[in-house]
This record gives sequence, C-alpha cells and structure tokens, in this order.
Amino acid sequence: MSNENQKQIAGPQAIEWLTDQHSSVYSNISAVGVTPFDLSIIFGEVASATQAAVRARPLVKVLVSPEQASILVQVLQQSLKTFVDGNGPLRPAGARTLEPKDFKVESK
Repeated sequence: MSNENQKQIAGPQAIEWLTDQHSSVYSNISAVGVTPFDLSIIFGEVASATQAAVRARPLVKVLVSPEQASILVQVLQQSLKTFVDGNGPLRPAGARTLEPKDFKVESK
C-alpha cells in the first residue's frame, strides 16, 4: 500500500454494518490461541460437563491481528463495565481456563 493510500484511510471512520449479512452464534465457552502473527478465539458451546471435565463443541474460530485484539479488549472491558454497572456483579466462572496446548478439536 502506498503512503498516499495510507493517508486516505488513516483515522477513525464511521462503520456501516450490513446487519443482514452476518451469522450469529451463542457461545458459553471460549479458548484463545496465540501465534507470532495473530490471535485466535474459538467460541463454542458446552456439550457436557462433570465435576472433573467439560466437553465443548467448537462453533467458530475468529482470527484477529494483535492490533485488532487490543482494540477488542478495550471495547470488551468498557462493555463489561457498563453491563456490571447496570446489572450487578457477574456470576463466578465455572470451568477452569485451558491453555491453548490443552485445546483439541474432536473430529466427527
């Protein structure tokens, strides 16, 4: 990309979301992975759970640049603060946090 093009797109722009052109999924469990180039967030649903283990069904994997991940963290923090301010404290998390090396997708 030339410097001229960068100048034309630099700065915050208004974003018009084409809301009829996206999919929507419910997720109650997630995992995060990191590479030298990007971060991945896997959203899923709990398939079954016992005191010892949780089995999750992955639904979608989203890859983002480190820069976009940083913006996402800021937006999520502000959104959670707004939610808690209006609705009270969050419930405690149920499942332990898994390291990315622990995450395995089962084949069907």
